Amino acid sequence: MFALYRIALVREIIFDNGLLNPHHYKNIITVALHIRELTWAETFIQDYTQRLPKADQENALNYNLAHVYFYQKRYDRVIELLQEVEYQTIAYALGSRMLLLRTYFEQGEDQALDSLLDSYRIFLRRNRLISKAVKQQYLNMLRFTRKVVMLSPFDKKGIEKIRVEIENCKSLTLKQWLLEKVGEIKGGNGS
Repeated sequence: MFALYRIALVREIIFDNGLLNPHHYKNIITVALHIRELTWAETFIQDYTQRLPKADQENALNYNLAHVYFYQKRYDRVIELLQEVEYQTIAYALGSRMLLLRTYFEQGEDQALDSLLDSYRIFLRRNRLISKAVKQQYLNMLRFTRKVVMLSPFDKKGIEKIRVEIENCKSLTLKQWLLEKVGEIKGGNGS
């Protein structure tokens, strides 16, 4: 997919009247981050943000650059950029909060994370624009994040139980990230 997007960019077949669709822009960055092409993704953002429709440029820049910084473990920059994101769409609202959640988790900011888990749950339950299926994916993520935070590295049975629950959950966003976090806890006790 990454190679196809690069060809489409070079040949400009992905542009419509010289403009790049924000959906393609985000997908290109997501694919690059997935394969850990972090420098390429950051350069892409610098080179192609101005090819987005004017109204989408600032939000797309802040939101997507925050994702790059998350992968680079530059968590303070992630938080700074997310503060600039306007929740123009549900995708920005859900994605920004999810990125902030993972950032707080990685920084060990337990109080901020706990507060965000509570406010995010309320946001999901009250929002009528989000389908039940999507809500359930995010609510499951919040539930499992709280469980992972509470795990003791010495509770081998508890760690395995949560890992199996996550593995078996069919409706869960960011499942792989959660499994990585459980694996880090498990690995932290020499198991």
